[in-house]
Amino acid sequence: MNSGKRKYNIIHCQSRNSASNLMVNLYNQCLSNTPMCEHCIDSVADAHNYFFTCPKYTNFKDVLCQTIHNIFDCDHIFDLDLLLYGSPDHGLNLNTQIIEAVKTYIEATKRFI
Repeated sequence: MNSGKRKYNIIHCQSRNSASNLMVNLYNQCLSNTPMCEHCIDSVADAHNYFFTCPKYTNFKDVLCQTIHNIFDCDHIFDLDLLLYGSPDHGLNLNTQIIEAVKTYIEATKRFI
């Protein structure tokens, strides 16, 4: 199945495996002096921070949140596992839409460029 640009597929996979260039992953590999987010006060720069709490990406998070709600056609509560792994309770079509929404977010934020 072709699901978009390879670069964003790779970044999505790296995020699932704690192997992206987010600061906490670099720190855990001794490639950074700090795991902290440069945009937040006292927050580790991990996948949760990137997708949910970092103020730098607020506008992008709002779009992602609205997209996920549109996919589920309700105010579905979602978490990091849904964004990284999809939903085991839903089919291929819905999970593909989730993946596409996440990749659009990754591309739009330009965090990994």
